[in-house]
Amino acid sequence: ESQLFFDPHYWLSPENVRIIVNKMLNEFVDILPQHKPYFVNNRNRFINKLDSLDKKISEVLNLKKNKILFVYHPAWGYFTDYYDIEQYSIEHEGKAPKAGDLKEILSSAKEKGVQCIFFDPHFDNSSVSTIAEELKISIDSLDPLPTDYLSNLVDIANKLERYLR
Repeated sequence: ESQLFFDPHYWLSPENVRIIVNKMLNEFVDILPQHKPYFVNNRNRFINKLDSLDKKISEVLNLKKNKILFVYHPAWGYFTDYYDIEQYSIEHEGKAPKAGDLKEILSSAKEKGVQCIFFDPHFDNSSVSTIAEELKISIDSLDPLPTDYLSNLVDIANKLERYLR
């Protein structure tokens, strides 16, 4: 729970996105009431797609035993809490780990059988590559700041399916 205090990425939980979308709808309708049917229709289309992707991610995760999201930057607390998976991160509170901590993280990741380390595509990933080479695992990106939320969820679902065991 304490990780959420440092995690501003509220929108990475589909449950929270439903709240955001409904608040947006209410604001738009207050400002432009004459366009309410248009706004409601758009909200409904978005929520239907969101629900479908949410279900797909849950189905993917139901087939996995090792539900660990191994990330460099711990931006995924709301997502991992929502889907009941473990976020395991290298960086803590914006700081890279000290050498001793890193060694512990790497042995723990190996022990947990992680297959991939995910990095934020908005940051340099050179240290992530080094860690992945050390562990002999894959490296891939997960975007916590997507320009297209729904297609990002599709990408996340595909990567969870590919890398979680």
